[in-house]
Order: sequence, then structure tokens, then C-alpha cells
Amino acid sequence: MKKLTVGVSILLTCIAAGSANAGVMVGATGVTASAGLPAGYGAPTSLNNIIDQSGLSANYVTGVTDFASFTSATTASYSCTGGCFPELGGVAGVPGSITFDLGALMTIGGMVVWNQAGSASLNTFDLTGMAALGGPVISLGSFGMPANSQSFPQPAAVFDFSDTALRYVTMNITSNYGYSGGTMMNEVAFEGVAGQSVPEPASLALLGLGLAGLAATRRRKLA
Repeated sequence: MKKLTVGVSILLTCIAAGSANAGVMVGATGVTASAGLPAGYGAPTSLNNIIDQSGLSANYVTGVTDFASFTSATTASYSCTGGCFPELGGVAGVPGSITFDLGALMTIGGMVVWNQAGSASLNTFDLTGMAALGGPVISLGSFGMPANSQSFPQPAAVFDFSDTALRYVTMNITSNYGYSGGTMMNEVAFEGVAGQSVPEPASLALLGLGLAGLAATRRRKLA
């Protein structure tokens, strides 16, 4: 019995290692901006352009696509001539903010921004989150974009914070690169935790086969 227990323990350890939490891409299902922001490039109707993957060089599948590999290889370009990206405030005393709805309570541990190019691009911002509307507001930190390249294509800028169960994430824009009319960006997404509670089907199959093999071995020894 001791050998059987040890064998099961080894199998469970292998499964835990094989299904360790990995970051996956998570896209917002909706987005809203604070009142009183500059109309700019068609805001608020153009807000969806920062969550619809329209400016990216590749597309992801929420909850499936690996976060690290996707963000390291994907860039964004300005792909239309008007009404593409919103001006979100954050300059000249306008405390612009934008709230992303993930569609359900999800554990996330990071955010990725593909910036706009030029002086209107996002520079500094604070992040807060809520598990539900009207619930406690959780501070996720203050962040700054890397030095702006002033040209396209724009690489991904990744910002990490502690894994937190949230549905709503608010970006409070505090500055851009000097443009007086507002702040713009290309695309925004999040890093979610994959397989948070249920092992992958392949892992369950491995466990079943392993237990069956151990049981058969034990029966042979007892015979």
C-alpha cells in the first residue's frame, strides 16, 4: 500500500508541474470612459477600437492564447484614417479614466498596452479594480509607459500586478507625451490565470492511466 501511495503522490506532483498556472490573454468585453472627456477621434464610440484587436499584427483567443509569447511577438499599427482611437483626457487638468469590463469575475495579474505613436500617446496611469460594481476598490499600482518611439509599429508594454479576482479594471490616465487635446492608445488587454482550479483533460487521463497501472502491478504482486 505504501508503494501505491508513493506512486499516486508522484503522479499528482507531475500533474501539478504540468498544469502550473500560465498566463493567457484576456480581452475586455466592454469599455466605458469617464464623463466630460474630449470628443477627439469619435469617443466614446471609438472606445471599442482599443479592445477589438483591430490594430494588432496578430489576433488572440481569450483564455487560450499564451500571454508571454503573444505580447513578445505582436505589434500595433495605426490602421485607419479617422474614428479609430479615442482621446481619453489625462492632460490639462482633465482626469481621464476608462473602465474595462472583463465580462465575468476573473483572476488577472497583468495588463498589456499597445500604445499610439506621437505626442498624444499614453504616458503614465494608475490602475484600480473591482470584483463587482459598487464593491470595494482595489489599487493595482501606478505605471509608466516605456519611452515612446514616435513611430509605428508599436511594441507591447506589459505591466504586472498581484493576481487579483476582478471583473472591472479602471485606468486613470495621469499624463501623455505632451499633446494638449487628449490621450490615445491602440489596444489594451489583460493577463489571466489559466486552469485556475481544474486540471487539463490530458492531466486527468494521465492520472487515470497511472492509477490503473499501479493497481494492476499491485494485483500481480498479491497473486
